[in-house]
Amino acid sequence: MRRKLNINGLDVIIAFSFDYTNDTSEENIEVKKIKYQKDDMVLFIVGTRWSKENTRDTINTGVF
Repeated sequence: MRRKLNINGLDVIIAFSFDYTNDTSEENIEVKKIKYQKDDMVLFIVGTRWSKENTRDTINTGVF
């Protein structure tokens, strides 16, 4: 389940966490969300290697 950041709830955020991974499978993302996402923390999962089938949520920066 994806949760969107509530702008009105930013006052409860105490930390931002960045997790860098080369395994962007749905299973691994779910494990990371359960393990690291908390109500008072924003979790960013950063893919370091993406398969062709798993690019729907990526941001194309134009950097190669």
